[in-house]
Amino acid sequence: MRAIVRNKLTDAFRRRHGQVSVPIDNLLGDLASDDGPDPLAGHDIDRMLMQLKETERTIVQSISLKGNSVAETAERLDMNAVSVRVALHQALKRLAVIYRSDIK
Repeated sequence: MRAIVRNKLTDAFRRRHGQVSVPIDNLLGDLASDDGPDPLAGHDIDRMLMQLKETERTIVQSISLKGNSVAETAERLDMNAVSVRVALHQALKRLAVIYRSDIK
């Protein structure tokens, strides 16, 4: 987290003022530390997944969220691996569109 913040700040300053070094070691105590998962994050994911077709939702949950392989998912759904990959790709494209429309 510290490296990401430092790099983002450095990039922003460089764009505006040239070479800048920003020590953020003293700010670490001020950054909020969230020990648990965000309780609202699951709600957003669930809401977005519910907008997918049932098969696409099952594939995304299996591969992207649970970490199962394409082969395992294909076997469980009685599909071939190519069909699972295609459905996953289509579902992820649809999720990107849903996500972008939610941000506006």
